[in-house]
Parts: sequence; structure tokens; C-alpha cells
Amino acid sequence: VEAAGEPWAVKALPSSMSAARAGWLHRFMRHLRGGGIDAVPDLAELPGGGSVYRDGDGGLWEMLRWMPGRSRLQPTAAERAVAVEAIAAVHAQAAIFSETPSVVGVPLSCVERATRCRQLAPDAWQRRLARERTAELTGMWRQIDPSAATRIRAALASAAECLAARGGPALHRAGAAAHRPERLTVVVRDLTADHLLFADSDAEGGGELPMVSGLIDFHAARLDTPACDLGRLLASWHGGLPPPDAVREAVDGYCEKRASLGERPADPGMLGQTVEWIAATAVVLGLDNWLRWVAEDQRQFPDWCAVAARIEQHRAALPLALERLAKWPVFCGET
Repeated sequence: VEAAGEPWAVKALPSSMSAARAGWLHRFMRHLRGGGIDAVPDLAELPGGGSVYRDGDGGLWEMLRWMPGRSRLQPTAAERAVAVEAIAAVHAQAAIFSETPSVVGVPLSCVERATRCRQLAPDAWQRRLARERTAELTGMWRQIDPSAATRIRAALASAAECLAARGGPALHRAGAAAHRPERLTVVVRDLTADHLLFADSDAEGGGELPMVSGLIDFHAARLDTPACDLGRLLASWHGGLPPPDAVREAVDGYCEKRASLGERPADPGMLGQTVEWIAATAVVLGLDNWLRWVAEDQRQFPDWCAVAARIEQHRAALPLALERLAKWPVFCGET
């Protein structure tokens, strides 16, 4: 839509989100903008006050300024650098958000991921796919593009075989991983390549330096580790599992930016280790999610070829993710 000659986006908030949480998210976004982070969308105020609209059916809506720019699945080195700096600036500003001050604790995302890994048996996917086959979900599969359906089923079956053959040590160590308390702050959590926009530039050709023009979708934000945002973004740039040198480069740039903002730098080694752990577990748990969404919940998606590509991407990264987790150096009871 357009208002005052400028484009705005009207979005439905998740049905599970309460009005109180929506209001908190909007106040957080305004706090970021007030701290000079213009890449965060502005929010439209309702005539009666507030920025969360409730329709006649109880659904919640928001109206945000349309952010310019485009996402990059394979950003240039200059774009990667400014993206990491933008994330550091967001976290620095979030650390002084009065409604949710930063604290020291064990990241909730790490606790949740370790719990899910403990609960996931190596043969779980094979057993669940066997139930799916006997359930005769032919009606659902007929609604999907035949080539996409074939790709999805083949990728899930192959992933199930891989987990059954090689997942035992990885799941055991990931489930037992002990994470030291760290400084937590409000993070975006769903910060993927699709949700970070760059202004058009020609930095690699000697033109203007790139800039982050949009950071969109804060619906999953909560108090957690900054490694969540770095891990999700790097994974989306590197096919699901970022190489160690990419993690080191991003962590170094992140810590340098936080230091330049007058903060005590984070422990690069600890932060990098958490980023790698989050990325590796995301491959395993991402496949677990896709299996549940597609084969069990029978969700519908607008682009099944894109779903197939995402599942295949996770399947390709699975062996290396399991290998890394099986050798993880930090565990309960170990030094």
C-alpha cells in the first residue's frame, strides 16, 4: 500500500502471537531505530495510538515502511563485512533496551537444541517415514509438483539413511554439550539472507561501498545469544553449513565492531564455537522440521520446488554436520 506517497507493507502477525508480545516487539524495533539503525522498518501509528491493529476476527496486523534493497544468497566480501557490522550494531543497541536488559546466562537456543538432539534417535527419521508411507498420503503428494515430490521424498529418505548410519555419536555429543554462561541480549533469531537487504552498489568494481538497507522480520526476536543471528545468516550464505574460515572472519568483524561502539569485546573463541555449533545442529534439526512439516503435518507451501531445494541443501550438508558434532570439544563432565 501507499501512504503519503511512500510504500508500506501490511502484514498479518502470527496467530500464536499475543497483542502484548506484538507491542513489545514494536517497542524494541522503535528502540533500534531511535539508536540510529535506519535499516529497521518504521511502524505506522494507529489513529487511536499504538501500532498493532486487531481485526474483527481477532487477528493482529502491523504496517511497516517498505524497505528498499535486495537480499543476497552469495554476497560479496564487502557486503558480508557490512552485514556483520550491522548485526553488531543491532546487538549493541539491544543491550541497552530498558524493557529487556542484557543478562548473563546459558543461551536458551543452545538448551533447546541440545534437548532436541537428546530426544532424536538415529533411526527416528526412518521410522517416521515408514509411518508416512503406510498412512497413504497420496492425496497430499498429488497436490505437489511431481518432480518436486520425487526430489523431496528422495532427499528425506537419503537423510534418514545417513542419520541412522552416522548420527549416533553426533546426536549423543550434541545432546550432552555444555554451554558456558554468556552475555545474552535480544536477538532477531530469524536473521537469514532473505531478511537482510543490501542497497544496490558496485563495491567490488570500485564504486560505492555497499550498505545494509533493510533488516526485516523481527517476529522471532527474544533474549538469547548473539551467535543465533550470526549462525543463521552465515548458514544461509553457505549452503547450510559455513566453513570455519567464514565463521572466523565474521566473528572477528563482529567483535571489532562491538569494540568500536565502546563495548567490551566478546570472547571471539567462545562466540565462534557457539556459531559453529548452532549452524551444525541447525542442519540436523532443520531436516527434522522439514520431515515433520511435509510428511506428518502435511503443510502446504507456495513453492514446492523451493522446498525441495532447501531440503536437498540440508541433506548435502548433513554428513559434514554430523562429523563436526561427533568431534565437538565441549561436553558435560569434560574440560
